[in-house]
Amino acid sequence: MYDIKLCDIPRTEVDDIVNLLETFIVDPSRCFRKPIVVYIAALALMDFLSGSVTGIGVIYNYILCALGKENSSSLEGTLFAAVFAGFTICTANMLALLLSCERLFAVAFPIDYRQKSTVRRGVIAVAAVVVYSLTFSLSNLAGSNWRSAPLRFHLTVTAPFLALIAVNIALVMVIRLHNRKTECLLEGSVRPSNYSGVESKRRQREKTLAVTTQLIVFCFVTSLLPYLIFKLMDLYLPEYREQDWFFAGVRFFLPFVYLNPAANPLIFNFRIAHFRRAFRLVFMSRFEPRDRHLRLKVIQFSSSERSRDIQ
Repeated sequence: MYDIKLCDIPRTEVDDIVNLLETFIVDPSRCFRKPIVVYIAALALMDFLSGSVTGIGVIYNYILCALGKENSSSLEGTLFAAVFAGFTICTANMLALLLSCERLFAVAFPIDYRQKSTVRRGVIAVAAVVVYSLTFSLSNLAGSNWRSAPLRFHLTVTAPFLALIAVNIALVMVIRLHNRKTECLLEGSVRPSNYSGVESKRRQREKTLAVTTQLIVFCFVTSLLPYLIFKLMDLYLPEYREQDWFFAGVRFFLPFVYLNPAANPLIFNFRIAHFRRAFRLVFMSRFEPRDRHLRLKVIQFSSSERSRDIQ
């Protein structure tokens, strides 16, 4: 039996971060030093903040509004909740858009992607998204009329949301076109004996990552769409704010926005095998923190398995 103490929780989180950095540095296959991992890690961090920090704060403020302790019937409740809700939703929206654009670029232009896509550029893109979201969310503090801001809402939610849907539609079309062209090339020309297997595995790997991205986007869109509809009604049809059905609808759909981040780690866990092995090492290795030689062997074993998968 383990004696779990409250003071062990921060130490456990620090251990996870140290294990993650060590896996990133020691990993011989360098599978964690690719641009897509930057977007996945940023999205995972945002999922953690959404579910454990922002979601709890927003729902708590909304309960206060429901009990009449705050003179507000808006979706986010108080100004404090609106700032955090705006930052979380905008950042998650933009990160999902970045991940989709990265997959679209990788599938449509694979040669240019391998030459121009770097971890440094991925970090810069994520930092720009955070600054963009933080700027607009803090702009709620600039004026007293913080609810009536249609332009701000469209720039942070509506426009990225529509762009996200458009990019994923284009991604589906590009994948289908790419598969047709590759099949025609393989069937209509003479290739080396091992070309078909290598090309098939490469296409399957890209397809797996693209489908995983589309599953994440699907969960995000289905959870955010009701919020978007009610928020637009809140902005352009303020007479409905005091209606019972409007309040009941908001109360029903708002938690889905902050429960959605729990689905993303499950999708990555079941869809991407080498990430699953490495993440398991990161989060389970704290039970034997001194056996670093064994941990290095596990990393090398995971790397060799991944190398056999992609060869």
